[in-house]
Amino acid sequence: MKIIQVVVLIAICGAVNAGGSHQPIKILQFSTYEDGRYLLVVKPQFRADSDYQDPYMNGCPVFSIIGEYEGKGMFESGYIPAKKKHYEALEYLRSQVFMLLGWMGQGFRVLNPDDPCLVSSRALELVEIEGDKAVLSWYVGT
Repeated sequence: MKIIQVVVLIAICGAVNAGGSHQPIKILQFSTYEDGRYLLVVKPQFRADSDYQDPYMNGCPVFSIIGEYEGKGMFESGYIPAKKKHYEALEYLRSQVFMLLGWMGQGFRVLNPDDPCLVSSRALELVEIEGDKAVLSWYVGT
């Protein structure tokens, strides 16, 4: 019985971590650097037709992402986008002002608990959601 409880607990934790979301944003600044790092500063455009509040971007007048591609570690399981997909997403960001930005799994890591609007990302992926293109952030694979 104890084993079943542990398996159920692991499954529930995995399901919670495997969620994701997206919302409209306006890009205020996007910079890339020679070493592969990037800075993306956005203004969330909250949806008038929804009461949804994104757990990362809600309450942030400006949301900043400092990122670079860090593929899956040797002992990590789950999905992290390939480096090629990450660079495709970066290229898409260069040509956008208004777009959809989202996350999957644990999509971001808050860098400072006193400033939850400053996060890091390990990988980006360009996807299509309901006919619209979106860039999703990944921090922990799902």
